[in-house]
Amino acid sequence: FFFAQYSSPSGPPLRPRSCRATVAMACAASGTALERARALAPHVPAPRLLRGGEGEEADWWETHGPVLRAAWREWGPLRPNVRSLPDLCLTEEARQALGQRTEKALRGAVAEVAPGVYSLPLVTAEGCHVLREELAHAEASGIPQRRPNGMNRYGTILEDVGLGGLAQALVDRCLRPLAAVLFPEWDGAGLETNYGFAVRYRVGEDVELAEHTDAANVTLNVCLGTSFEGGDLYFRGLRQNPGQEPRHVVPHRPGYALIHAGARWHAALPITSGERCNII
Repeated sequence: FFFAQYSSPSGPPLRPRSCRATVAMACAASGTALERARALAPHVPAPRLLRGGEGEEADWWETHGPVLRAAWREWGPLRPNVRSLPDLCLTEEARQALGQRTEKALRGAVAEVAPGVYSLPLVTAEGCHVLREELAHAEASGIPQRRPNGMNRYGTILEDVGLGGLAQALVDRCLRPLAAVLFPEWDGAGLETNYGFAVRYRVGEDVELAEHTDAANVTLNVCLGTSFEGGDLYFRGLRQNPGQEPRHVVPHRPGYALIHAGARWHAALPITSGERCNII
């Protein structure tokens, strides 16, 4: 459910206000922020693009940004302490390695499952449940949510729904110490900014993700489950040498995190049943 992709992405371009935005503004003119945000739901532009969707209907989201942000503050998280990434969310193995923060301990906690791609059991079953519940709580709010990135159409931008602290905690507590050891050439010890989001794969919605690289130095991708078939990832070489390395297929299991350079080519193969939620 959580992504720790660490970069400094620019926001969507501003555009002239559309008629759609004007109509929606009229529908959301009174009531609490939460009531006004919910009134916008019938007018939310549907995400369409499978590539380059970062700025899709940017005018609509820019126009209604203030009321949406106020509504999320009014709604609040289900468990406020989840934003600090409590110990119950992390496996004993991960807590020990991250607590010691030595190169030996950190390298001993991960397995290289493909060239330049590392895996470790990071989140407990209870932690996966807690994080999925937090995402379900956001969806149950009735507040419109913008697509999480330019390729995935279904998911959650953590900062938007009041979970930016969770993204930062994942960086500070998990990603930065691991990246400093595994990816020093990508400034793994730095990672001063982050962009965290959750994505959902489900039959009838997004079932796969085309090959791409990330706008990040280092990416942390955590699978939260639930039950699904298919959906393996594959990885190839780095951005500067496309097509020069074979695919390495890697299963993505609930509770496990995959860590890789953002410049590494990768894709998600189709799920054939069930639903998978990831935080990146």
